[in-house]
Amino acid sequence: LMATRTVAGEGTYAYAYDALGRNTRLTYPDGHVRTQTYDDLGRMTERCYDYGAVGGDTRCYTAMYDPVGNPVRMTDPEGADVMTYDALDRLTSVTREVGGVPVSTEVYAFNGLGALSVNAGVAMDHQRPRLDGGGLADSAVPATLGGQPVTLDAAGRITSLRGVSLAYSGRGYLIQVTPPVPGITTHILVDAEMRRVLKATADGTAVARYAYEGMDRVATLDAFGGVVESTLFEGIDHPVRTKRGATTVYFELDLASNVRRLRAAGGADLGGYRYTAFGRELEDTASGMFVQSFRWKGRPRDMLGASLETYDMRARQWVPELGGFGSVDELAFWDARTTLWGWPGMSAVRLRDPSGRWDPNKCQADCDSKQEIRVEECRLEYRDTSGDAYRECVAASNKKHRECIEYCNKPPICGAP
Repeated sequence: LMATRTVAGEGTYAYAYDALGRNTRLTYPDGHVRTQTYDDLGRMTERCYDYGAVGGDTRCYTAMYDPVGNPVRMTDPEGADVMTYDALDRLTSVTREVGGVPVSTEVYAFNGLGALSVNAGVAMDHQRPRLDGGGLADSAVPATLGGQPVTLDAAGRITSLRGVSLAYSGRGYLIQVTPPVPGITTHILVDAEMRRVLKATADGTAVARYAYEGMDRVATLDAFGGVVESTLFEGIDHPVRTKRGATTVYFELDLASNVRRLRAAGGADLGGYRYTAFGRELEDTASGMFVQSFRWKGRPRDMLGASLETYDMRARQWVPELGGFGSVDELAFWDARTTLWGWPGMSAVRLRDPSGRWDPNKCQADCDSKQEIRVEECRLEYRDTSGDAYRECVAASNKKHRECIEYCNKPPICGAP
């Protein structure tokens, strides 16, 4: 297990673990500390950020669970969220409390197919005309959004949303976004690992290239390859800090893996964010101080013309206002709780979907298959299986395998770094 991590020009991150190898403490270069606590079932129950070393306070995020593992109460330094679920363990409400007093409630409901019919209190246009002309029937994708038609192609990919036209590659990745006139078309390039590597406007006025370590986007580059921003991660979709020029900003994450607060090196509070259960942004007090894209589920947030908020979930784009992905799950994993466009189990507080593909069993099987291939390649390259070179090769393969399993759909509350 990694004990320290030294970043040039920044300092050292020091890690501590419990007897089961779970991270319990992280000390940052500026001296502030993050601690994490787990229950007997391995679920994280508390994550605290102690800024005492830099003259600040201690900020904690906690979670309580029902007998089947659904979080029923999650607290943050500004308040608490109380969750309820239906018989299928789908989220039905989130009540916000401040000072122990309820101040608002998000209501969720589902149609007969498992799609949202009410999304955070907003009624969805969740029915479409029957093919036999016999009236309307429940649909997995709303007929309209914001009063404008939601259109799909024959492959089930949304091609128009809030007047924004969307185009896809042969593998189903979003590659072009055209907002209403006078908006400018944006082109997106995705590599074979589902990683967005380029985003550029058609007129060339805005160009961003992205660099990765594994599946995490660790740097944003300008059109000439200069580093605009770098981000440090400690696990899939778990950013620790971002750096732009001489400015270093640390992240606070809640127990649903959402970025909630930004703090400057030295402890200054830079504001934060709050979201609905399915990702629509409710509060942003940070962008006036420091603009950055990692938000809900630790993923990059995009505004695609016409105020269309989306999240890059690698294989697919998540649209919080829609309460669905922009295309079908290519693994075609379905159960009674959701649709091929829906969030896993329709419980975004408990479950995550870092790949944009849901079937966790196939995901882990793919990880195991790749591990077998890598180990065999190590054996063929370093025939002396007792030598250091072979052991180092296998150790590197084991690390990739662990990261791959983490990348599969594991509940973040049970498996956060």
